Amino acid sequence: MSKQKLEKFDYKREYDWLIISQSYFQCALISARILNEKLSEFAISVDSPIGDCIKRIYGNYRQSPEYLIFPILFNFKHGIEIYLKSILGIQDAEFPKNHNLLDLLSKTNIKGNNKIKIKGIIEKYAFGRLLLPQNNKCDTENQFERYPQGNPYDNLELFSTIPDSGDGNNTRIMPVSIVSQEKIDELINDIEFLYENIRKISSGIIKKELEKTGIGK
Repeated sequence: MSKQKLEKFDYKREYDWLIISQSYFQCALISARILNEKLSEFAISVDSPIGDCIKRIYGNYRQSPEYLIFPILFNFKHGIEIYLKSILGIQDAEFPKNHNLLDLLSKTNIKGNNKIKIKGIIEKYAFGRLLLPQNNKCDTENQFERYPQGNPYDNLELFSTIPDSGDGNNTRIMPVSIVSQEKIDELINDIEFLYENIRKISSGIIKKELEKTGIGK
């Protein structure tokens, strides 16, 4: 087995690492909340002020709102990757040069009352189980939502061509896995929980490191 490639952590970039990872979390969260409102009856009602606001934000995007789940998930997973690498870099002065969330998670010293839930959420998205609940293949390159091929799910149908209403001569493309309101709520809850708790973990690690050097005393 070849030795895993590691990259030295630049402590001068510590703040940058944390801010950028938080930005991906925040972008995913904002987009998921917009999608949640877009899918709700209240948001798309004619006389709804929030519906008008969502329409101005959303624009004239013609595809089904469900398609937006892919960039939202990518932002969330990329934020997780950067955060795990930040924590590893602060802990060990280096981090693995890979994108495997499970590998990064196994090397991160996560402690506290919520560590089981934190690990459970990260594992869920490493396996893509929000949309593929029975899947057992890890997205080792963390790019399932970036590229339509070259990932562990190449044999799975993501979108199906189905007959449109009418005479059946017209077709439309729809996601195989329906993105329900419940799934969006679950995603929002996961992002909010992980965002808050990983921030606490990274803050605690930084504090300990400063105390070691005498700066934080």
